[in-house]
Amino acid sequence: MAKTTSEKLTGVEEQIKQLENQRKQLLQQERAEKRKERNHRLIEWGVIVESVFKEETEITNEQIKAIITDGLTAYKRNPVKTGAVLPVTPEAVEADGEAGKG
Repeated sequence: MAKTTSEKLTGVEEQIKQLENQRKQLLQQERAEKRKERNHRLIEWGVIVESVFKEETEITNEQIKAIITDGLTAYKRNPVKTGAVLPVTPEAVEADGEAGKG
């Protein structure tokens, strides 16, 4: 027996709901993977920072941030000769030029 237009429409709407649910599940899975990668990176970086500052018990978070920021800025100006060069954004170059003018 042939389906009526109404039955076909109902079937298509069910397929749409299923596809929307699949999309939601895939988006949740993607967010979970990104969150896991970020957490892993943060833990690794935390271990590195802690190993560098292990003897510095009186140092504050703000001081650590300043040290890292200053070190990164210096590294971008004169990269270590290991072949690994951090990306320099146009904003950073512009800000660097502005700092040198004063």
